[in-house]
Amino acid sequence: MWNDLFCFFRISLVHIFMGFVSWPFTSVFFKKLSDKGYTISHIFGWLVIGYTYFCLSSFRILRFSNLGLGLLILLWIIFNSLLQIKLKLIKRGNINIRRILKVQILFLLLSAFMFWLLRHNYDVRWAERFMNLAFLKSLDNVDYLPLFDVWYLGKNLNYYYFGHYIAYLILQTAQVNIIQGFPLVAVWIFGIFGILVFQLSIEIGRQFKSLKKNKRLLFCSGLLSIFFVMFAGTFYELFWGIGYLLLDSLRLDTLVHRYTFVDSTFYTIPNTVTSFSFDLFWRDNLHAYIWGLLTSIVLIFTYLLVWIKKDSTKFNWKLYLLIVFLLSILFITNSWDVFPLTVLGGTILIFRYFKKIKQNYIYILIALVLTPLLFYIFTLPWSLNVNIPISGLGIVRDRSPFFMWVSLWGPFIVLFSVSLISFFDNKRRLLIRKKILLFILIFAINISFFWVFVELFYLIDYNVGNRYYRQNTVFKTYYHLWTWLGLLLGPLLILTLVKLRKSFDIKKFFLLLFILITILLQSIRPIITIRTIVEGNKQVKFSENLSFWQKQYPYDFQAYQFLNKYKLDSNKERFNIVEAAGYSYGEFNYFSSILGWPTILGYPLHEYSWRWQKNYTDISFENHEVGRRKKEVKYIYTGENIEKTKEILKKYDIDLIILGQIEKDYYKEQVQEEKLISLGETIFENKKTRIIKLHI
Repeated sequence: MWNDLFCFFRISLVHIFMGFVSWPFTSVFFKKLSDKGYTISHIFGWLVIGYTYFCLSSFRILRFSNLGLGLLILLWIIFNSLLQIKLKLIKRGNINIRRILKVQILFLLLSAFMFWLLRHNYDVRWAERFMNLAFLKSLDNVDYLPLFDVWYLGKNLNYYYFGHYIAYLILQTAQVNIIQGFPLVAVWIFGIFGILVFQLSIEIGRQFKSLKKNKRLLFCSGLLSIFFVMFAGTFYELFWGIGYLLLDSLRLDTLVHRYTFVDSTFYTIPNTVTSFSFDLFWRDNLHAYIWGLLTSIVLIFTYLLVWIKKDSTKFNWKLYLLIVFLLSILFITNSWDVFPLTVLGGTILIFRYFKKIKQNYIYILIALVLTPLLFYIFTLPWSLNVNIPISGLGIVRDRSPFFMWVSLWGPFIVLFSVSLISFFDNKRRLLIRKKILLFILIFAINISFFWVFVELFYLIDYNVGNRYYRQNTVFKTYYHLWTWLGLLLGPLLILTLVKLRKSFDIKKFFLLLFILITILLQSIRPIITIRTIVEGNKQVKFSENLSFWQKQYPYDFQAYQFLNKYKLDSNKERFNIVEAAGYSYGEFNYFSSILGWPTILGYPLHEYSWRWQKNYTDISFENHEVGRRKKEVKYIYTGENIEKTKEILKKYDIDLIILGQIEKDYYKEQVQEEKLISLGETIFENKKTRIIKLHI
């Protein structure tokens, strides 16, 4: 445990360091915020450095190495220092030690929670964690970007990896081992997402006169938003429990043990995923959509600045360029996020400049022309090498069951509606400024639009031919709507409570009780889920993430240890290997994933989905390139014709053949061991595993 804590301590130091170093440049854009952009600087610095390095490496200007990263960080420090010296962006009065400590303490508390939770439930093979590890390890073996595909030898990775790339930069800066460090990056993400939500809630709350100068109420607003965005559950848990009690006469304590993460994640709306709040962070950890959420929050900060800016006839080019840049980052991080955030931003800009359209029409026309051009330029380093596996819009054929839909969104709708009603007095006079009310209504309009949109349309991807055809559309739209509602509910409910406190009566008492009961019902899911995660699970050490391999396949693990040393002795970045090509989420591809060396084929289902094209709806998996590769790998191990085997190995320029426990278990008696041995030199051998270096 202490070793894991020490590694996270190093990551936390890098976190604090990046926040202070990046503060001057961040304040250029976010100086109107109450903290002058300090909270955002912790992620904004990584976005700027990461994107710069991504471009330089993709165009082979700067080699991907610790030296290159160190040089960029040094230049970033110098740039921000000169900016501060010349422009005095961060003045002594802006440095509020209490505010800084408050932000960092909140970061550490949230991080400590996720650290504790993950240590009770961290099997690296679960969900898509193994994929995350494979991406990070392959980044450890690349000279220049784009990143090669560790599971599809000879091709670049056709999937989102910008977030994993940022995680790699953080680990390298903190000098933390990838195997031990990648769950710790997930801990960092949870902490930094929390402080971003907290600060954004405060900034929205400051737009209400009743809250603007009350620091305690704003603090409570931030904490409430954290609860709604990162912890709250739905009514599903209540309906689920009532159903079991009525049908099976179960005791309440038995219900707790029957309820699982899968219940609320996959069954709330059939054939989709509705994994929200902290489920997102402990389940998939470093997935692209989690990194997209971080950038999305920074983008909403920017939208808020556009909205609260004092009336002016001048178009704000600085914030406009920042918006285009952040949308571009979203596109290369997780392209699904661009659609909802663009629609939201476009709506805000229309309402913001509608009255000033005559004074700004030239600037608006220029912006409309520039936006696609700038977006194309900003995303070029990624889009040149990646084809998004989305091919258009389809019509939804079976919509969400109304009762299930209400169970998911009911709490938010109830609390949001109650809050809006409280904005009016008995004479229906508006009690808040129209400007902030319109800002809230813009969010409500967008949320309603996307609720309707996903019931009518879906984005066509590789799921088009099965019952999960709208899974990604629903999930990757809904987690934004969840975040938006949670962000707004913090300040809205605090304002509602302030209004209820004045001239309190029996009606207001029952309204308050109704709000509290709804929040308590939303607390069922996190409490039960945390209990099921922790109960009966022994705490694990992140430094022992590979213990499963050592226990289950000890002879293969010995070969892995040999290959680690073999790489160092060979002074070579990576080797092309072949290992069994089984199936995704199975006992396969341990060598390629954990060493970060490319193999002919790994995780076939993932590769098929990442390389899906519209015409593939008429091409079966077996006839797709992925299916052909799987057959070739099988022939290497089981085919009798040695010349055909050599032909396949030469085609992929294979260096090493892994003949281990997994290969023998998977291909069984069909393995042509003598043929494989004759192809080269055995450089490692124990009772059950052999590594053959090819000489063909």
